[in-house]
Amino acid sequence: MSKHSISIRPLSAEETDERSAALSEVLIDCEGSAPVSFMASLDHGRAEAFWWGVARGERTLLIAEDRAGSAVVGTGAVVLGQSENQLHRADVSRCWPPPSP
Repeated sequence: MSKHSISIRPLSAEETDERSAALSEVLIDCEGSAPVSFMASLDHGRAEAFWWGVARGERTLLIAEDRAGSAVVGTGAVVLGQSENQLHRADVSRCWPPPSP
């Protein structure tokens, strides 16, 4: 197993709420290097508010974490809420790996 082994899985609303601080760190770390759709100087409060919206079911959150499950190393989302003529669709959205060192 490589030193970079990760697992990817969906997070429940409860887990999203519990891990919102760690998820916010990924989002804030990406702010300067990726288009994350937030105005400059993203703070923890705004980042956590975004994750709370995800937890309410606006989208399904996927998390990439180390094999021990202790560190969030990236996120992704699947948007399920589509217009009424597209209920068979889902869009992959917001894949945020941490910035390269």
